[in-house]
Amino acid sequence: MGWVVALVLAQSFADFEAVTADPDAPVAEAGWQSSLRAKAGLRVPFFELGSGPWGYLRLPSFIELHNAPGNTSVVPYQYLRARIQLEGGAVFQLGRAFALVTALRLEHESDHPVAADTWHDDNEYGFVAMNSFAALGTLRWQRDADAVTLGLAARVHVVTCTRDPDRCGEGHGWRGEATYEGTASLAWQHLLLTRANWGLDVFAAVFGAYTAPTALVVEERRFTAKGGVGLSRAKLGWLYLYVSAWVGNEMGYRRYRQDITQGGFGFGWSY
Repeated sequence: MGWVVALVLAQSFADFEAVTADPDAPVAEAGWQSSLRAKAGLRVPFFELGSGPWGYLRLPSFIELHNAPGNTSVVPYQYLRARIQLEGGAVFQLGRAFALVTALRLEHESDHPVAADTWHDDNEYGFVAMNSFAALGTLRWQRDADAVTLGLAARVHVVTCTRDPDRCGEGHGWRGEATYEGTASLAWQHLLLTRANWGLDVFAAVFGAYTAPTALVVEERRFTAKGGVGLSRAKLGWLYLYVSAWVGNEMGYRRYRQDITQGGFGFGWSY
């Protein structure tokens, strides 16, 4: 019975990378977290090789628009966060219940103010930028109607500047310093119902990150959590509703703001 259900889950479960509280996940989302946020993300595949342990090369990237906390506009427009990544990796099937993904990633992110912060009557300039290399490992366990995913990442920043957007912007993207970052994530997904070509599930996920400070790089501590319900359908991907919690540094242009505590909600899609 277990292996039959596993075959059903392989079609009904969402791509496990989307079941995460990682704010850098390349998914499409719209929601509220002290202000309106909208993200358009996509994993662009270049190729896949092999059928046992198999390799891949892809471009998992996204663009996000959001407003400053307290802005009640129904359109996200004040800040732009853009992240582009080139990732190559390998997938290993470890028996019937486990799969291991190892990957290396080249990453670039830049965060900009698009419009003046009219809510606070303040003009903001410059930008912050991150350039890094990352080594990632993800272990996936799946049995019957449950799946658990553990992810770890070690990141070396080579030209990163986040402490002062004005000063970073004066370098035109070439000003920055080296530092390191570590992240960990844990996610659980439970399949409630399956039919021939669709499935209904619930999920919960937590994520933590730490970035070491330098003269040009702000220290970042961040913990996020997300939970909700999802609907997966063949050829349409995974649609989900979620609630979220956020403690620590903000993301994007204002990542220098620390000790943030926020809650949120929204919907998303992954394909």
